[in-house]
Amino acid sequence: HLATLAYETQNSYHQLSSSLTYNLINAEDNIGESKGYSAVLSSQNGTAIRHVFWEFNASFSKRENNDVIRKYHTIESKIGAVTKIKLNPFIRIYHEDITDVFSRANNNPPFSWGPGIQWLVTEHLTLDLSYNYVQESIDRVGDYIASSITWQPSQRTTLNTGYNRRFYGDSY
Repeated sequence: HLATLAYETQNSYHQLSSSLTYNLINAEDNIGESKGYSAVLSSQNGTAIRHVFWEFNASFSKRENNDVIRKYHTIESKIGAVTKIKLNPFIRIYHEDITDVFSRANNNPPFSWGPGIQWLVTEHLTLDLSYNYVQESIDRVGDYIASSITWQPSQRTTLNTGYNRRFYGDSY
């Protein structure tokens, strides 16, 4: 069973997208049964913004399977200045949290942030490159470079690709 509530709005200054989903899986053998919910929030500037740009993406998920409870969240945010030369400086923030309540494991990767540059190659093609400093208290992951390419050939079609570093290694 699945139930989703979603809300989207956009104008020339702001775009907002959100959803809340509840999921219940029943099985005859009692193996693989689970229930949980997830929430997603996304915001970015509209096309009329001329001096500042932003992107904000956050997600949260909680799943329960018998005595195992898993929680997961990610937050990624960029805020920057729009320049006339189509090279826009920005600050990037990234954090994720994975918690397994059953085993009491908390595999938190460190919080990272860093400066970056966004190149507006064309009106529909954007390249981002950032250097991300990692919280020093955890030495499992060092500073890293993140990159992304966004191509939006039409209002309803967007293709994103990128490189990032996460707790378990590189992410493509």
